[in-house]
This record gives sequence, C-alpha cells and structure tokens, in this order.
Amino acid sequence: MKIKICGVTCIEDATCVADAGADFIGFNFFSESPRCLSVDEARDIVAQLPETVMPIGLFVNMPVSQIRSTMIRAGLKGIQLHGDEDPEVVCDLKDYFVIRAFRCSQAGLGPLDLYLRRCKRLNRLPDAVLIDAYVPGLYGGTGQSVSRALLAEGYNYRKWPKLILAGGLDPENVSEAIALLSPSGVDVCSGVESELGIKDSALLKRFIHASLG
Repeated sequence: MKIKICGVTCIEDATCVADAGADFIGFNFFSESPRCLSVDEARDIVAQLPETVMPIGLFVNMPVSQIRSTMIRAGLKGIQLHGDEDPEVVCDLKDYFVIRAFRCSQAGLGPLDLYLRRCKRLNRLPDAVLIDAYVPGLYGGTGQSVSRALLAEGYNYRKWPKLILAGGLDPENVSEAIALLSPSGVDVCSGVESELGIKDSALLKRFIHASLG
C-alpha cells in the first residue's frame, strides 16, 4: 500500500510526513488553490527531504514546458496531472512518473475508459490513476468522497493502471475504503489537516497506521 500526502505547504509538515512513513508527498502548483506553493518554496522543502519519500508536483492545465521547468527547478520526481490535460500531455511527459487524476462524478468511469484507450494508442498509459471526487470548479482537496460502490463495480483493475484512491479519506474511514476497493495506494489532503493547508501530526500518523492495517 502506497501512501501519498498532498497539499504540503511547509518544511515542518513535510518532515512530519516523511518521518511518518509516507511514500509520496504532494506539492500543489495550481495558482487558484489555497495550498499553492511557489517553485522556490517547493525547492527549499524538497532539498531537505530524505530519499525515502518521492516529491510529486500537482499541476492543473499547465503547459508542458512550464511543468518541465517547475520539475527541474524544484527537484521533483513525479507529476500529478489534476486538470483537463489530454492524453498527449501524458505522452509528452513519458520520462517522468505520472499520476493522472480523474474526478469521478455519478456519471461513472466511462470517460476514464475512453481517456485510457487514447493513452494506449499513444503507447503511454499513466503510471497510476488517482480517483478523486468531482466538485464543479474545484480540482482536488475538497474533502468530498467518491462513490465507493461505483468504483467497486467500475474500475478495471486488470487493464487499467494502478488505482490510487482519494476524496474524503481520513484516519477513520481509510481502512474500510481499502478493504472494499483494494487500491494500490491512497491519497489524503484535507483529511489530515488541523486547518486549511496545515497538517496535523497525530492525524497523519493515525492515517498511515490505518492505511497499512
């Protein structure tokens, strides 16, 4: 089980995330997010992280050239595409570890199936798919849950990339979600915060403990 803590905004929280045993730490570069960091802020944090945790940059509809520039300047190792990026963007970033986020509504996973078919024709599937809740006008970090029943019935574990579950997870419900859906990883942001953008060390430790069973 891989664990990703997203929306980290300061070195104190980043250190806590790494010490707690998370596998991925997410830095948000979406300018409209209250958790958005500058490239320089992210670079200063990443420089102090141990090798045991992979720093991931979260991008929303940013040009590939700007994504690449941010990755290099901040010292990031992986990319999370969380907007409306076409499959061609996944292909253009094939030299990086890429998580493609999909905001799932009650309409189901049909759009994801079509998207991944297009990726396959380009010979570049994402390394993982992160399923988050769909909230109009917002790109993650909402605390809203994804329909567990919809995912259990609709996610094609055999043909699709590894599943990372997000959306409304917290220390109290993550173990139940894992038991039901058997994802390869879980992602949390607001569910381990004491206030917006500030992680709570006790909640972090409880979340990771519950995720690992």
